[in-house]
Amino acid sequence: MALAKTVKRYLKHTFTEPEMLSFRDTLASTICELSQLEDEKKTVTSQYAAKINEKKATSNMAAQNIRNGYEYRDIECDIFYDLKRRMKTIARKDNGEFIEELPMTAEELQCSLPGFEEFDEEPEPATVEPEIDEDDFIEQMNNAETADVGRDILKRIETRIHDLQVEAGCAPMVGQVEVNFYRGIGVLTKKELGKLVKEASRANPAIGQKLSIIVDQLPTIKEIFDQLLLDERKSLDVPTPDELILGTKEEETNPDPDESEADNEIDENPSF
Repeated sequence: MALAKTVKRYLKHTFTEPEMLSFRDTLASTICELSQLEDEKKTVTSQYAAKINEKKATSNMAAQNIRNGYEYRDIECDIFYDLKRRMKTIARKDNGEFIEELPMTAEELQCSLPGFEEFDEEPEPATVEPEIDEDDFIEQMNNAETADVGRDILKRIETRIHDLQVEAGCAPMVGQVEVNFYRGIGVLTKKELGKLVKEASRANPAIGQKLSIIVDQLPTIKEIFDQLLLDERKSLDVPTPDELILGTKEEETNPDPDESEADNEIDENPSF
């Protein structure tokens, strides 16, 4: 009589059609779930990156306020008219500080202001300087009379770009980018300037448009400022780098004439 028993061996098993179908379903659903998880990861990463940039911008702004000790705000002001002198005085409403005194405009002179006596003679039209757009830095640089004024304008450009980036929620690339690090506009490459505008436009199209207008002005501003520097060197009698190089070449090609004559002299009584 033959004996038999059942045991398990690790052997090759060819999958049946239902098993193959089950594997296909598992693969398809797993790929979909994996893709969904990767998308969720990207979304969360992007959200945290935006939060981190926002905190960086806030800390940088706080550091700048601590360093400067002030910031510019819209402050209500009172205007006091002096019709006899045809002048108006502007003063802060919060602390009464005097801001500036300006000639009254022709429109203000023609208006009937309560509490003032009317002029018998017809007032002469006051000369009013045209207002300059805040971001029209080319016009400001054109009006600069010295290189120092030009340097102040460049500083204002850097501050303006910095503040716009912070307002858009982007990490600033110009100005006081860190507590102990200030970055001037002159060190940025054309690619970095394009990136600066692109990031701001993605976060806030209106601010991106303002930055684009400023960046487009930079080549012209540089030409005007370079001319101011050249005028400054001339007034101080400081040679330009090109003049220094040319001067060195002239010295090499034109040596001291006394030395040349001494070399060319012939000893009439040579001693051997």
